[in-house]
Amino acid sequence: PYVYLRFIAIIFIPIIVVIILSLVFRDERRFMSSITCLYISYFPDLTQFLFSTLDCRKVDNHEYLANYLEVSCETAFFWYFRIIVIIGMLAIHILLPLRFYRTLRNNRESLDMVRRGYGIFINDYRDEYYWWEFVKLALKLMLIGLNILYKRDTRTKALILVGCFVIYYLLTIRAKPYYDPNLNKLDSSSTKFFIISSYFLLLSVENAKSQNVLRYFSLGVVLLVNMIFLIQLIYKIIMCYKPKILALVELIKQKLIKKKPENE
Repeated sequence: PYVYLRFIAIIFIPIIVVIILSLVFRDERRFMSSITCLYISYFPDLTQFLFSTLDCRKVDNHEYLANYLEVSCETAFFWYFRIIVIIGMLAIHILLPLRFYRTLRNNRESLDMVRRGYGIFINDYRDEYYWWEFVKLALKLMLIGLNILYKRDTRTKALILVGCFVIYYLLTIRAKPYYDPNLNKLDSSSTKFFIISSYFLLLSVENAKSQNVLRYFSLGVVLLVNMIFLIQLIYKIIMCYKPKILALVELIKQKLIKKKPENE
């Protein structure tokens, strides 16, 4: 079935890329930089696929993969396949991050020595929070896993997510891990709006059948909250580029002033 072919491709393509990178980049730092960038960019898609292979649905008293209904979850071959998937998840989501974390921890007093190879993990954060990217990876892992394994149980999924993001929000406003204060504000604001949106979306879903005022009120709050966040985001972007925008406007003014006497 297609799912097994896709699993082979998803697992072996990164291995082939790593082999090619090892041949191209003889320098260990450049090689590790490529590996860590590949890991961060590939992490969400790989995680989503691996979790989807563990999600079975009961159809006519038989269990099938939710996203691949032609694959039965009751065969011996599938159970061997599931064991391989779990081993792969342990390697990708535990062993590799531990390997990266150990390297950073061993060099935490002199992070500049490993910045070239592991910069994608630490460049945005203050030195004492060199491990913060691993917190975000764990949050992404939980978000993807819950979304797949509890996609038919909205209440459980929403309550767990809200609880975890509340903890993350409290940690963020206390730690302020980013070098840039604007990034600290953006991270805490986006988390806060996500918590509010998730809570009111849950209220909306729970009251979907009754069509009462609470459902429409909840949807209105979600819409309002996201509009406020979007406006704040656009305002911050404009303020960041304000000096360049003003300089460009001034340059255009000067060119127009120079052209005016020539036309006269």
